[in-house]
Amino acid sequence: MLASEHRVVRNGLRSLIECDPAMTVSGAFGTGHEMLRALVEVVPDVAVLDPDLPDMDGLRLTEAITRRYPSVKLLVLSRRLDGAHVAQALMAGARGYVTKDSGGLEVRQAIRCLLHGGRYLNAAAALALLDELPRGTPWTQAATVFANLSLRERQVMIELVAGANDALVADRLALSPHAISAYRSRVMRKLNVQDDADLLQLAAQHGITSAA
Repeated sequence: MLASEHRVVRNGLRSLIECDPAMTVSGAFGTGHEMLRALVEVVPDVAVLDPDLPDMDGLRLTEAITRRYPSVKLLVLSRRLDGAHVAQALMAGARGYVTKDSGGLEVRQAIRCLLHGGRYLNAAAALALLDELPRGTPWTQAATVFANLSLRERQVMIELVAGANDALVADRLALSPHAISAYRSRVMRKLNVQDDADLLQLAAQHGITSAA
């Protein structure tokens, strides 16, 4: 489910998301009240929210959905990149934040991460958040990981901590197993972990996955 004031954005998001055969958009809405009415009938796994809506402040909508439908994982897709706004969205209950200049691949990766119970920030949002919040909070710990990795490295990491093997990650990302192995090594080097068990533990500690 998604909400954006602009029809062209809604249509574009739907197309980008449904490029993944495992994802279906149950509804696309132009106002916050439309989304809230739809949630009475259908509760999605993930809701993608453009906070610049004509009838309702995006933070208010985020808080309302989090309070009424705690199982819904909210991904904010925003043009705003100031650290205060990123922090406010996350404190309101969003589980992820990506900027509108993110490509479709990253939006789908963020949704997949949320589906696995994790948090997601694109690199720009992560850096903005690190400038806003004190170090050591759960969100800044996650932001430190996301800020240190490239988009492709984040994609590989998320697939690995979700339990996919190299062959499956290669198939999902349309890369060779050799390339996945190289990305795996880079991720482990940058995050200073030695093996898959350490990577999974770090991801769980930082809220990037719900795995124990």
